[in-house]
Amino acid sequence: GQSIPNNADTTIVFPSKVFDTHNAFNGSTGVFTAPISGKYQVSARISYTNNGTGRRLFKVVKNTSTTDIMLDYRSAVSSVHILMLVGSTTISLLQGETIQISTNQDSGGSLAFIPDSIYNDITINRVGNY
Repeated sequence: GQSIPNNADTTIVFPSKVFDTHNAFNGSTGVFTAPISGKYQVSARISYTNNGTGRRLFKVVKNTSTTDIMLDYRSAVSSVHILMLVGSTTISLLQGETIQISTNQDSGGSLAFIPDSIYNDITINRVGNY
């Protein structure tokens, strides 16, 4: 799984694509580029491995941080539990604008995700006109 440093916003990379009609998602960088203007439904979930207590959050970042939309925020009170973050939002994008999913944690050290696609995924669907 991807390593997430302590107290640093980190773009989540979802390397495997199941379906991408416009080749709009870059699995190497984790960046989605809107192929056409419209409203997009973004749903994502990530699961931290069971190591470390403290805060975990994740958000949608539009155009490299001009707009952040919080998806989920949790506090891990035990280092022996897996912590899953789940969220969804609708965001307006013009053609060529970008979004990415970013996470941050404050466990005191680097943490990793569970390296399994059933626990970490993103879905982006165009649901309407801009």
